[in-house]
Amino acid sequence: MCSSDLPRHAELLAAIAAAGAGGVSAGRLSQVLYGDSGRQVTVRAEISRMRRVLGALLATNPYRLGEGVSLSVVGTGTR
Repeated sequence: MCSSDLPRHAELLAAIAAAGAGGVSAGRLSQVLYGDSGRQVTVRAEISRMRRVLGALLATNPYRLGEGVSLSVVGTGTR
């Protein structure tokens, strides 16, 4: 993972965690992150890059945190 990807990946993880155990679709993640559902391919590519590092900690179909995984957000930054 490139350090320039980290803010976007943090946003993705926060949105996935907020969706809860039911998970969230690529379309919904696109709406949350980009304001429309037209960037689903971008979302899927970013999730794929994240999964190379996180493996089973990030589940798919729909996107959600893996079994037994929890996420705590300890701070927020500004861009």
